[in-house]
Amino acid sequence: NYEIRLQAICTDENSEWATVTAFIPCESVELPINEDFEENTSNFVDCWQRLYNGTTASPYISSTQSYSGSKSLYFNCPSSGNYAYAISPRIDDAVDMDNLMIQFYAYVATQGHLIEVGVMSDPNDVNSFTKVGQFMPSMIDVWELGEVLTSNYDGEGRYVALRVPQWNANNIFIDDVINNLTEKNIFIAGKIDNETRKKLTKKNI
Repeated sequence: NYEIRLQAICTDENSEWATVTAFIPCESVELPINEDFEENTSNFVDCWQRLYNGTTASPYISSTQSYSGSKSLYFNCPSSGNYAYAISPRIDDAVDMDNLMIQFYAYVATQGHLIEVGVMSDPNDVNSFTKVGQFMPSMIDVWELGEVLTSNYDGEGRYVALRVPQWNANNIFIDDVINNLTEKNIFIAGKIDNETRKKLTKKNI
């Protein structure tokens, strides 16, 4: 994001300076996308966008918990009715959006919290979100691996998004997001060996 200061030059006098925040979108990206939230210039992710309706900007980069390194992405929606979206850069047109696997590690302090994964056609409009899957950690105080496939997606969206739903209060840490192409015959059939998994992730699982 950039902050731009503007002033109108009038005949008799100039206006007060006004500050405008402008988001300059990054170029479309190829896969894989590997995001560990360690090297960013603010409290959010460079080239990603977020949408939220709470009083506090969410999600944001936190050093409270981490799977690797010292940081993770924290979705903080303490009240029912709040939502928070983390939206990836635009994915290149050459990529089939129904052939992706989104992996991440999730951490919760209490049970019942979940993260939903979807595809958006407009990163500024929550109504363009199409859900393709979700992950609810089964244990507390433990980092768990979540995987979601986009094989059921049929749309024109180019942005992968993680969100916490509005129907319940949700507080969840996310780390080491990996967005990659899948080999459908391997993953849908569930036949994935350790060597294949190593190739598709940046760390051994």
